[in-house]
Amino acid sequence: MTEKTAVLRPPVQDSSSISHQVDEAQDPLPLQAPESDSENEYEILFPGDDTTKEILSDSDFYGKFMPSTDALSESVLHFCGSFPVRMTPLILTSLVQRFTNVRFNWATKTLQSFLEMVCWTSVTYATYSLYGDVLLAIEVGTFVGAMMSVCDEIVLQFVRGLARVIRNQPGGGELLQRLGFDVPKNGKSPTDGQEITLIKNLVFGYLGVVAVRSLWENFHDVKFFALLTVCTGVAFVVTAEFCCLWLPTRRVGLTLQSRFTNVICNWQNHPLRSLAEIVCWILSTSYFYYSSEDFWWAFRVGTLVAVGVSLSSGLDHISDIERNEDEKIEYGFWEERALDDPFMALAGRLVKVQRALETFGRAVEEEAMSMYENFGE
Repeated sequence: MTEKTAVLRPPVQDSSSISHQVDEAQDPLPLQAPESDSENEYEILFPGDDTTKEILSDSDFYGKFMPSTDALSESVLHFCGSFPVRMTPLILTSLVQRFTNVRFNWATKTLQSFLEMVCWTSVTYATYSLYGDVLLAIEVGTFVGAMMSVCDEIVLQFVRGLARVIRNQPGGGELLQRLGFDVPKNGKSPTDGQEITLIKNLVFGYLGVVAVRSLWENFHDVKFFALLTVCTGVAFVVTAEFCCLWLPTRRVGLTLQSRFTNVICNWQNHPLRSLAEIVCWILSTSYFYYSSEDFWWAFRVGTLVAVGVSLSSGLDHISDIERNEDEKIEYGFWEERALDDPFMALAGRLVKVQRALETFGRAVEEEAMSMYENFGE
């Protein structure tokens, strides 16, 4: 038996209590009914107790259908339920899907796929530039890219599991909400950070490339460069997910992204604000260019100044997406792929015909029942 198993049995009563109960049963009109205590109704016996072993040894059902476990079975059970064994199929599946679901990964995990590609290409190029062996460079780059993919999956699963454990604790959801996180309701979150996908991919993708370039300029050892590249890529992936789930950073990302995705709407609704932002960007970029004669550095600093001006004018509000329980998602990635598939199109037409026939059958049945009731009257 496992440690959580317990056997319940009625409490042992002495002869005095039994005689007292008999006297009460013979009394036709008791003055006051005895109060029943639910806690003393059963006695809890744990697996280590001698009484439990005696009861189970006398049970034919337990001896026939509940065979005792041995050390080998317990060790196999603990081994199969351990974290590394449970994570191994997920890791292997994710590695295989890096090649079999390339289009799906780039559509749904754009930043993660981009940083893994940057890690693979940078380590491959660094190895080739140092040793001049193409085969060795491909092997080292592929190994490091696979290691980054594994680390991404492990860290993301750990962080999501930790957040799920905190949320399921008493008061954990309220604590996360007070800290500013987006807590899913009824197992599904109304907003999951997909509205800032563009700015997330641009910002963290650019920072990842800059960080990898800086690492290569300071570390010309392949071992240190590969290790630091993997750690940097995983850190950027986790930080991007954190910024999507934390509402303050999500509002900042939504505000900056709306400056690029809603240009016409911004100029129509906020012309003075848009004019002030574009003038500040042009003037700051021009000033830093004339002072440093470095256009790329001036462009980056001027963009930072424009970002500060945009954020100082106020943050956009995040609108919750209300969904019905009966409402289904009408559009998605697989629906887009199925639009050009003739077999899926044929299946969709057959489903429409089936629904039309079912609707027609229900209408005929209702009409027949109505005619039968009218005929009876």
